[in-house]
Amino acid sequence: MNLERRKASLEDIDTVKSILDQAGTIPASKNIDQWPASFDPVIIEKYIARNGVYLYSLDDHFVGTVDLRDQDPDTWPEDDTKSLYAHRLAIDPAYSGQGIGKQIIMDVIDQGAIEGYDYIRLDCVSHNKQLRNYYEKLGFEHIQDVTVHDIDTSLYQLKLM
Repeated sequence: MNLERRKASLEDIDTVKSILDQAGTIPASKNIDQWPASFDPVIIEKYIARNGVYLYSLDDHFVGTVDLRDQDPDTWPEDDTKSLYAHRLAIDPAYSGQGIGKQIIMDVIDQGAIEGYDYIRLDCVSHNKQLRNYYEKLGFEHIQDVTVHDIDTSLYQLKLM
């Protein structure tokens, strides 16, 4: 499986929104309040304008997205580490179960290592046990649970060599 990555542009707002909205239906179907029912295109435009949103394709079909940034003061306490923060990692449900999420996370890890980051950090709602177990199986360490904008959130990180 040859997964390809490229930076999203403002022309990709609808594509990113579609992947996020479709991916959000899975936790919602399990009564997990992970994401909004529908992402606001204006917010997606702001994420893309920061130049950290990536789209992943497989055989010319967009199958996933992730938003990377080098700081996240709303969620993570400030410290002296150089960390890459992954947000809104989403896979089109039509492609779930094919290891695409793991491939995207491995790609983020590789990118972080190449760019000299100390850690890859991510988070999820604390009550999403399946996602928490997934992150831990990929080697991420649970750091702590915090409340962010009235949402119980679990923080994870992976130390890069």
